[in-house]
Amino acid sequence: MVFSAEQTVLESTQPSKTRPPVFLKEFANKNVLTKPGATAEEVLAVTSMIPASGQHRWFRSMSSSQALTLSVFGNLYQGGQLGLLAGLTCDRGLNLFPPSKLKERIILEYDVPFLDEPRRTNLDVLFPSHVPIAVECKLTEDKIGNCSRPLIKTNERKYESEYCDGKYRVQQGRKERCSLTEQRIRYWELVPKMFHWDDNRDYDPCPLNSTYQLVRNVLSACGEDLIAGRQPMGHCVLLYDERNPHFQAGGVADKAFTDVLNSLKDPAHLRRCSWQTLVNHLREKGLDDWFSDELRLKYGF
Repeated sequence: MVFSAEQTVLESTQPSKTRPPVFLKEFANKNVLTKPGATAEEVLAVTSMIPASGQHRWFRSMSSSQALTLSVFGNLYQGGQLGLLAGLTCDRGLNLFPPSKLKERIILEYDVPFLDEPRRTNLDVLFPSHVPIAVECKLTEDKIGNCSRPLIKTNERKYESEYCDGKYRVQQGRKERCSLTEQRIRYWELVPKMFHWDDNRDYDPCPLNSTYQLVRNVLSACGEDLIAGRQPMGHCVLLYDERNPHFQAGGVADKAFTDVLNSLKDPAHLRRCSWQTLVNHLREKGLDDWFSDELRLKYGF
């Protein structure tokens, strides 16, 4: 990723110890790795897998996990190289991406339709079909994703109806223990079918408080089968940067992952792998030199 001296593509050319480089809005897609010398059509094939309307607030930052996800999975898919992922296993030796799945299409930024959410769960990557794989991708994040209801402020209009103190118990004059259940969102309808968590007892804290995003990903991979009365076969994969202290042993994100894993009735529904392990596996399988070099230069993988 080299730019000429006269080409201004970043918000600031002054280095900062606290803020990674950020691309100007009109150059947002330059944050995505693409093959040197690629035609405009080839570049568009990759970048259009996440259109501007689906880009996160910090997509233009070089620390964006979404831009990394698009760079890796977009290029593998459009280059016909998803098959390089075959044989990649999680830290417990389970296969992450069965070879049969790697011949199919993938969807980036997929909105899950069956959990009855006002704002649908959004999957970073989905390997669809009858055995779904949901992929959650992290880079510099300090956590996996907490429930937002305890963060509602007293001056917000929805405080009275939706605020939760972080405990799974009836509160705020509601009938249900979870304010999301009160809105007929289906998390706690499905959670007891997959986890050793009982929807008919109080918890302090709520088991979904710090595990919220990861639980939603597991339900996204398995919930459709549960709703249809079938045995769920899908699983969720967490990709993370092994240098990130929050994902190392004892870190906040590591604890959330461990809590979810230990609470699953079948732990095979949740797997994790570092970006470093994934990229090294791709290199062993014959990853293109340009791709390998760009991942090393930009991300240190």
